Amino acid sequence: MADDRRRGRDGRDAASILKGAQQLRAKIHEQGIYDLPAFKQLLDELRGVPMSSEIRMAYEELVMAFPTAVGIWTRYLEAEMSAGSTDAVKAVFGRCLMQCPSVDLWFMYLKFIKKVSDSVLCLVM
Repeated sequence: MADDRRRGRDGRDAASILKGAQQLRAKIHEQGIYDLPAFKQLLDELRGVPMSSEIRMAYEELVMAFPTAVGIWTRYLEAEMSAGSTDAVKAVFGRCLMQCPSVDLWFMYLKFIKKVSDSVLCLVM
């Protein structure tokens, strides 16, 4: 059961998802070909897979290929938030807000900051 949660929607594990992301980026670099359906499939596979170093690297491959794609940054942030790593979320926000000006991302950032600030206030009181 726990092993099933570590797999993408098509049953691939995190390492094979990362390998697929790296192959798609290599295809862009070597041949100049953006295989958009394959990238979309990869993004769909990442949904719901718990964050790990392999999954994080797969997201990095995606944002390197599409640095201004709001949907990719949003999914990346959602995955980091669900993992509960405040520092990782802050690091991703620090990059995406400068690379991809988007009202949606800024709104997401403000909600995150409010949530973090509220939890800090609860600990203090």
